[in-house]
Amino acid sequence: LIIENYLSGNVKAWGVLQNRSGKVTRQFSADLNGKWDGKQLILDEKFNWDDGEIQTRQWQITKIDDNNYEGTAGDVVGKAKGYSYGPAFKFEYVLLVPVKGREMKITFDDWIFKQDDRVAINRATMTKFGFKVAALTVVFVKINNFYWGFVNRPTKLKYNLLGRKLKILSVIVSAFGKWISKEFLLTKPS
Repeated sequence: LIIENYLSGNVKAWGVLQNRSGKVTRQFSADLNGKWDGKQLILDEKFNWDDGEIQTRQWQITKIDDNNYEGTAGDVVGKAKGYSYGPAFKFEYVLLVPVKGREMKITFDDWIFKQDDRVAINRATMTKFGFKVAALTVVFVKINNFYWGFVNRPTKLKYNLLGRKLKILSVIVSAFGKWISKEFLLTKPS
């Protein structure tokens, strides 16, 4: 996934946050807008959480070479590291997450998988001291005039249906990841 190509322009996203036991705790929709200048992607994100919270973030993602990236944002500790692998993009970073009036350092391990020219799916594992604390599943849709008419109509029914689909997708992605780990990563060669 060439992240600067996919995230340039307008992208709409919907996501679910799950605690470590898999229970969905929050949902969001987001608007992303990226501008690529040939060396750096400036990505503005606006998250609209289902509990009314609104979060914004601006990423500055610099392309180091064909496969490696570095990124910074106001609530990211140090530099994020990005890696492009064919149709996938891996992004690792430590984010300051507000929790009960404090900021916790949470490590994110994002995998974004491009499905086609418009759709990508992100699965992020969130850890603290090496222990999984949450997971995030996000569906991205690159916006053009045809799709904008559909996704720009925020209806509760559409949002609830999408939320259900994301919950199901999250379970499928999680099960697939466990199967891959069991079948290919944990087996010893003969």
